[in-house]
Amino acid sequence: MHALSATELLSVWESGSSQIPLRRALAMIAAACPEVSSDSLANLTIGQRDARLLALREAMFGAELAGITDCPECGEKIELSFNCSDIRQQGELSRQLNLLCNRMAGRCAFDYRRAQTCWQ
Repeated sequence: MHALSATELLSVWESGSSQIPLRRALAMIAAACPEVSSDSLANLTIGQRDARLLALREAMFGAELAGITDCPECGEKIELSFNCSDIRQQGELSRQLNLLCNRMAGRCAFDYRRAQTCWQ
């Protein structure tokens, strides 16, 4: 994986603007890992995908993550700051999570670990 240049980042960002979030995420990883096939990327678990996105973000912008939001209860500003290492999962979750969802007129079950199962 390599950090994307500003030009590469902008190109991926613009080309993914009309795509669903999953496709945008995979496009970002694909740009940073051109040696990995699209089939391999599509078979990443959600945890693997997110770990790669976090590593890419860290390589491009540094380890510190900072944010600010409003408290939904009182409206007070909330600021937080932490490092990527604070949220990085050490090891893969081994148990399968099955999620039951309502979709359109019916119900469907899917394997939450596999991103491609959710969106194809």
